[in-house]
Amino acid sequence: MRLERVTIMTRGSVRSGMSETDANTDADSLLRTVTPITPKKTSLGNKILDFVIGIGAMILLLPLAPFILLVWLWDRLRRDRTESESER
Repeated sequence: MRLERVTIMTRGSVRSGMSETDANTDADSLLRTVTPITPKKTSLGNKILDFVIGIGAMILLLPLAPFILLVWLWDRLRRDRTESESER
């Protein structure tokens, strides 16, 4: 494992004996990432994985849709009934 010492400088900071342009060039050369930059395009593997997860979620949730609708309607009708009783 190789360790490197990196000094991070802001654009306005200047070390003694350095000009402003030297400091900016030095700071730009020291800034880098540890991990490689990911490509802008989505990979085919990610597209396939997204599709499989989406289809799986639809297969699991579609049979539950009538039950979810019934619970929502029951709660809605119960809430409307209690609100109309509280207005009296």
